[in-house]
Amino acid sequence: MRCLALARALQQRGGRCLFVCRDLEGHLAPRIEQNGFPVMLFPRPSADRADPDWELDAQQTLAALAGKKPDWLVVDHYGLDARWESRLRPAASRIMVIDDLADREHACDLLLDQNVVAEAPSRYDPLLPANSTRLLGSQYALLHEDYGREHLRARIRTRPVQTILLSFGGSDQHNLTTRSLRAFLELRRPHLRLEVTANPKSPHFVEISKVAEQSPQIRLHPGPPSLAPLILEADLGLGAAGGTAWERCCLGLPSLLVVTAPNQVAAAKELDRRNLAKLVGDRGTATVGRIRDALASALDSEDLEKMSSACLRAVDGKGSERVADALMMSHLAKIRMRAATREDEEILLRWANDPVVRTNAFRPKAIDLATHHAWLQSRLGNPTRCRLFIAETEGGLPIGQVRFELQSEGWEIDYSLDGMARGKGLGSRLLQEGLAAFGPSACGQGFFGRVKKGNEASCRVFRAMGFAQETEDKGEILVFRQGFPRGKA
Repeated sequence: MRCLALARALQQRGGRCLFVCRDLEGHLAPRIEQNGFPVMLFPRPSADRADPDWELDAQQTLAALAGKKPDWLVVDHYGLDARWESRLRPAASRIMVIDDLADREHACDLLLDQNVVAEAPSRYDPLLPANSTRLLGSQYALLHEDYGREHLRARIRTRPVQTILLSFGGSDQHNLTTRSLRAFLELRRPHLRLEVTANPKSPHFVEISKVAEQSPQIRLHPGPPSLAPLILEADLGLGAAGGTAWERCCLGLPSLLVVTAPNQVAAAKELDRRNLAKLVGDRGTATVGRIRDALASALDSEDLEKMSSACLRAVDGKGSERVADALMMSHLAKIRMRAATREDEEILLRWANDPVVRTNAFRPKAIDLATHHAWLQSRLGNPTRCRLFIAETEGGLPIGQVRFELQSEGWEIDYSLDGMARGKGLGSRLLQEGLAAFGPSACGQGFFGRVKKGNEASCRVFRAMGFAQETEDKGEILVFRQGFPRGKA
């Protein structure tokens, strides 16, 4: 489902997408085709194997992609790692991996982890190539475009709770829906309504239907095409800690979570810690009594409004657009500038410690978190001496920064591009938009930039912008000036 959301966003930008899947039980090839995308379906593995080994899968994928050479190969599979990706390297220009386990090495150009987890920025450090771009966090959640539109009209929930949405996804192998229905019935709150979604093909659907019939407060929705309308109408949610957790967040619905798979554990704990949801337990510990007590506590909680507000801030429904912007970056990308905030600290540190940036820096040693934190606080707190801007695509993807620091000889410019935006002809555009964001007046000061000798990319950018070149430190530093002559500042 998340790959379908990404494919639609790419298609809207003129991209063409092909899905490669396997004929395993429950595959969604018909649904992919209904969305307008071709599918290559690999044969079911032999009866003695649950799934083919990675080498056979790599061979079949290479054969499927022969003569195609896509710009991007997007890999969303917990059983594949750097070995498979390295084998497929000749078949695609670049490789993107979707992961949220951080339990294996990858040989990719871009990694997406849309979850919020503790230690998110560093947990992939030993698992990725140094020059691999990372898109980490809920701002990149791959949701259907409906959620981005509906986010704008989602309300902040307050007490009293009148409607609860119960949804454990299409399979619900452990029949948590029936457990939750029984918990609701034990509450004995006649003013409540319970909206329930369930897949008619589920082996538990008959039991779910029978339990739902026990109360007129319960309404069953067999396989609705979208959860968005039900989420918007609900005041409280109860469901799995998987992808639907981000759908509920996007529309501001406070939720109770049950972990249904091991890959949900880290994200569920962090959602609970950040007050984006309340963790009830996992499929083993979430008994009828425990779910009942969690519902009762949530109904009486004064924290629902804060949770709802936090959810709306965490997910805006534009994640698919941001990831599509990253994959289809070009010199034609529309750039907008905004002032940096304290919430940009993580990405600014990542850009500062990018291997290319450190190589071109006058002090190449990596910057530690504490040093960066103190530096950023001092700059953001002194706008008369420093102005720092973040460049974003039209879809809201951060791609670089431009900083102006007032020195005795004028405003010194520092800029950098995210690795995914380099080589696209965006350097001059970034600097041009940064100067425009600064404003027409330099307060009697000119602009200049210092460039380490050998950094030809930055030299080309300053020259293209009409900056005049000088040299310092016996020619080891190139200085580019625009505006007032040297010494007038």
